[in-house]
Amino acid sequence: MSVEVGRVPRFDKLLVLDLDETLIHATAKPQSVGRAGEHAVGPYAVYRRPHLDEFLRTVLEWFDLGVWTSSSPLYATQVVQWLGLHGAASLAGNFEIPKARKVGFQWVCSS
Repeated sequence: MSVEVGRVPRFDKLLVLDLDETLIHATAKPQSVGRAGEHAVGPYAVYRRPHLDEFLRTVLEWFDLGVWTSSSPLYATQVVQWLGLHGAASLAGNFEIPKARKVGFQWVCSS
């Protein structure tokens, strides 16, 4: 693949990123972080990861973006909107932890 200098290649690929602990950090105890949350969703103070905005700008130039989380759809939607990704990223997947159980080395989900 040849790329012109100064031109960003666009890949026909979907990059799926995990929401919690990858893109953001959320906690019910903001005092443990040592500063006020940047945003609040329900009882959680939410913080962007360092350099997240620059990272997302670059990723969105190169890839289609999906966001995965094991959190509730309502929580995920609120955080994705706060990050400014509403319309730029899709919620790629979600399952509720109480409906999943670990069997050996894999998760088994039931409805």
